[in-house]
Amino acid sequence: MKRSFLFGVLFALSGCGSDTSNNANNFIYNNVNNDQAIVPVPDCAISSELIEQAINDTGDTPKILFEKEGMKISDGQSAFFDFVVPPNTKSLTIMVSGKDSEQYNVGSWRNGDRKDLVPNNFELHPAGICSDCPNRIRFTSGVGLAFAPINQDVEIKAGCHTASISARTAGIKVLASEADIIVYAHRFTETPTAKLALNFHFSGADGLNAESAKTSTSFQNDIKKLKAVLSQAKIEIDQTDYIDIDSSFQIIEGGEPDLMKMYRTAKATGPLGDETIRGINVFFVDEILTEDGVPFVGISGGNPGPIIGGTAQSGVAVAMKKSDQIPASRGVVLAHEIGHYLGLFHTSEIPILRLHDQISDTNDFDESLLLHWSTGVQDSPGETLTPNQIKVIRNNPWLRY
Repeated sequence: MKRSFLFGVLFALSGCGSDTSNNANNFIYNNVNNDQAIVPVPDCAISSELIEQAINDTGDTPKILFEKEGMKISDGQSAFFDFVVPPNTKSLTIMVSGKDSEQYNVGSWRNGDRKDLVPNNFELHPAGICSDCPNRIRFTSGVGLAFAPINQDVEIKAGCHTASISARTAGIKVLASEADIIVYAHRFTETPTAKLALNFHFSGADGLNAESAKTSTSFQNDIKKLKAVLSQAKIEIDQTDYIDIDSSFQIIEGGEPDLMKMYRTAKATGPLGDETIRGINVFFVDEILTEDGVPFVGISGGNPGPIIGGTAQSGVAVAMKKSDQIPASRGVVLAHEIGHYLGLFHTSEIPILRLHDQISDTNDFDESLLLHWSTGVQDSPGETLTPNQIKVIRNNPWLRY
């Protein structure tokens, strides 16, 4: 039983000059590192005039702060680049997109007060996580996201931020690669209730399609459970679209490549996509199997997932087939995976990994918590979200106020 979920954890777990985008408030350095010595993070190169101009932007409109296609990566890391973060920024997302065969995230990230969110030359946990970073990140295939604040000890500081990106394969730095970067500032005026849209994709699993799922008592009970769990965070699901996908996706048996193929069938929803189809894409299949045939209950495209649909990691997948090995409520599993997609890590991984999240009010090995690793294999899985977990997910760009 534990073995099945472990696989789910690990599976699911240089030019110089101005940027080519229209945003002038950024800068790229040349930090080619031929001798493989550690290159220190440089001081901000953006002029004080441009920084002051950005700091005077006190609105609450989300915006793209930096955008670059084909950023070169050498010896596992790109050149450093600067961007200016305006006040009232509730959260920042750095999205790195490249080859499916490589895993991506930031290689370093310095806050507006010039303190490290992700230190340069960090050590990577075997689960693909920078567990000791002040703001935890996880490397994922094809697309990787760094999201801050990921815990209660991190605060986004206005001013000049400096970052780099990194590419790895099986934890080892890639010698030469390139990737696209988008830095997105989420600014909003918070209201008591946040709204979340979801797009449900049906492969024919459990005999359900887009039409029959609307009246299926079992499926609608799962959605009621999902809504009840998210109501702890005052998150209301205000829009659900029902979509049919090819029946070839009923059984995901090729591991991550098959999941990527399925995720890409969805439209470009999300904060960076079509606002009329904004929802997170959720896929319902019969089984999700690793390449070795080991099943698990659900998987998310990241911690958090991409802020646009149609990429290699843009989705959540849930297995509809129940068994003695996978007894959990599908509604709770769905809430667990959406929690990941909105930025939460497991509160505790299986003991052998010796890894806990950075949230101060999640007790280690507390199985009553929604994001405990064992959610998928408990007869009565935990459903609780803590106050500090709620703060993290309510800052995610997928939520609307």
